[in-house]
Amino acid sequence: MFFHGNVGDLAQKITTRISPTASAVAAARILMDSSVEALVVGDEQSCLGTLSHRDIVSGLLLQKDTDLPTAKDVMYKSATINEDALLFDAFLSMQRQDFRPLMVRSGEESPHALLTIRDLFQIQSYSPTLLMREIQEADGEERLIRSARRVPELVNVMVQNGARTRHINRFISIVADMVLERAGQLVLAQLEPPPVPFAFIVTGSEARQEQTLCTDQDNGIIFADVPAEDFQKTQEYFLKLGERVCTLLNAAGYSYCKGEIMAKTARWCQPLATWKQYFSHWATKLEPQDLMEAKIFFDMRCAFGETKLVNDLWEGFTATLPENPRFFVLLALDVLQFQPPLGLFGNFILESNAGKEDTLNIKAAMVRIVDFARIYALKHGIKARGTFERLRELMELGILTKRSNQELTEAYGFLMRLRIQHQVSLREEGSVPDNFIRPSELTDLEQKMLKETFSQVKHFQMRLSGDFTGLAGQV
Repeated sequence: MFFHGNVGDLAQKITTRISPTASAVAAARILMDSSVEALVVGDEQSCLGTLSHRDIVSGLLLQKDTDLPTAKDVMYKSATINEDALLFDAFLSMQRQDFRPLMVRSGEESPHALLTIRDLFQIQSYSPTLLMREIQEADGEERLIRSARRVPELVNVMVQNGARTRHINRFISIVADMVLERAGQLVLAQLEPPPVPFAFIVTGSEARQEQTLCTDQDNGIIFADVPAEDFQKTQEYFLKLGERVCTLLNAAGYSYCKGEIMAKTARWCQPLATWKQYFSHWATKLEPQDLMEAKIFFDMRCAFGETKLVNDLWEGFTATLPENPRFFVLLALDVLQFQPPLGLFGNFILESNAGKEDTLNIKAAMVRIVDFARIYALKHGIKARGTFERLRELMELGILTKRSNQELTEAYGFLMRLRIQHQVSLREEGSVPDNFIRPSELTDLEQKMLKETFSQVKHFQMRLSGDFTGLAGQV
């Protein structure tokens, strides 16, 4: 079920080579002392073939004279395959050479990696648990990158097997957390010890644990306050940490944030006192143009480091909110600007998004449900970050009725399912995952449910308007 992936996603970089003139016995010793399944005979410019235990044994048995054979004498002239080839094609090629390793190349370059039958068996039996263990135990950046890039394959299988959307979201987000934490550990091991305590934070969908296959980085660093004379040196240390971690994440499939909200950016790598100033400004002097940038920080949590720094910041921020009703009015007005894409007679209002005609931006509708849950959570002191959890706690407090909670939860879950299925389909086609759905490609039932979901969003916008702007019924 994983054979539609590319060879390059699974192949292992060549780490052990042997000279063609070396003895077969020397090759056997290397194989015994290392964990590799096969050696490459030759150098980086000329890969002549591969050599495994069975090749050595076969070569020795077939040797007629008394001289010890060389590596070249007993090697197998393995086939080469391009890293962009499908794993299914690799399996067929491997089958033709009695399942010996394939040498993997990029374009016309000399082979740089190997693909073995063990690799194929491993991915066929892959599971989320195995992937997470592999990430935790990754002993270097390459292994971490290789493991992280298998996430889409597992998500595809989960979708095909009917896994619940919330479980898929949680799997993607937990893996993202683990990749980030392991990336931090690997980078910190290369640096001097941190000069002061710090928290590496995540925001937005990762903080809510609602990531999909179309996601980028949203993170930052909070470090403990230091005397003015130590600030520059301390910030330089954490900017170096942020730069290396963000670069590693980008290589692992978590693209850079287009808005530069990352720990490698000086603005978002600051001492606690500066972060408190940011949040104080947002609570008391927030302007509409600040919202796009600011509101993702209202879903903040600590990914690794000192959670106390985040708790200190958050508690100070939320304590000021009851005194600043204007803050909630601006958040509410932002939600009310969204017009569900339904015409007067209930038809979809379609647009051109990223060059794609007749599409809907499904993320735009989902964001409004996220915003709805966030506003009420902040208003009523709910500490949960996830949208589903916030809605449930609002119901438990009596802010939402059981029916309203069910409607919003089902609406959000349905939109999320469509979004993930759409992204998985794009990836299978070889396209970059996005959030732009063509209703014409949905079933009649899905189109009907989508229209009902948009109608529910409009209904809850009216509730929000009445509670926070005083304009009951105005959307």
